[in-house]
Amino acid sequence: MALALEHGPRVFAWVEHVEDLCGAACTEDDWVKRDSIPQTLLALLKEMGRVYVPVMLANEEALNAGHDKVQTEVDGTTWMQDPFPYQGKCLAWVRDEYRKLSTSDRTAVDRLLEGTGCEALVG
Repeated sequence: MALALEHGPRVFAWVEHVEDLCGAACTEDDWVKRDSIPQTLLALLKEMGRVYVPVMLANEEALNAGHDKVQTEVDGTTWMQDPFPYQGKCLAWVRDEYRKLSTSDRTAVDRLLEGTGCEALVG
């Protein structure tokens, strides 16, 4: 703790503040309702579908094929990185959780993701 305070007092203060937020009680009323998804959330999903989903899928392909580089196109520009196993684990987790959904919940998720590009993660 002393090292953090010495070299990063503002980071330390931020962590202390954020840590305090973990005790906030969350109720069912705090969640966005299916029939009132804000356009801002849809815009974020579209942005993720445009720039992050291609990287996730290319990473998965590289991991499965044993390639030493991930390469895809994002916004008309070549994106390259080393394969990232954690991203592969996250994608597998998302797909596992999606498969666990009830039929009605999966239909709701499919409707939400439709046209965002994010549907490629679970399709």
